Amino acid sequence: MELQDSVRKDHVQEALSLFAAATVQANSNHRHVDLGAHSESEREDVKKAEQLIKVRVAIGCKVKKEVIQRYLIDQDVEPNNAKKALHILVMRRILEETTGNSYKRLA
Repeated sequence: MELQDSVRKDHVQEALSLFAAATVQANSNHRHVDLGAHSESEREDVKKAEQLIKVRVAIGCKVKKEVIQRYLIDQDVEPNNAKKALHILVMRRILEETTGNSYKRLA
């Protein structure tokens, strides 16, 4: 691209192409959060916690942070892995942190 007073069709196409590529890259980076797990069992525990959260919290519903963490621990998920799963779901925009120390399920 070059700086000009007028815009040509190829400028618009290049801008749209750059925007689309950046959007795809940002979306893929956003969805592939590093679990930070050091072992296969930790990764499985985090995945289990994610599934439990999705089953426990309906779309559009809110749940207190302490309630969902206690639920996961009662389901034999390690506390650190429960926190990782919650963080991952927030980063993926499946959960949203809300006021009152709560989470809201978005998707």
